[in-house]
Amino acid sequence: MLLIHGEADPDIPQSESAKILAAYTQAGGTAGQLVTFPGAEHVRSYPKDPARYEQTLLAFLGQYLK
Repeated sequence: MLLIHGEADPDIPQSESAKILAAYTQAGGTAGQLVTFPGAEHVRSYPKDPARYEQTLLAFLGQYLK
């Protein structure tokens, strides 16, 4: 599970993504990762840093979808 969260999200605190990841891990989930984007608001991580967003997504998919 890959969670991407903007650190400047006014709608959903970053702590909520951390809770989701913790619950996933506690339930036996593997390959969980939370990546945050400084200065990004809600659903604005991609526009804030497209290159890093794409790199993060492709690295995650490349690691787990073989």
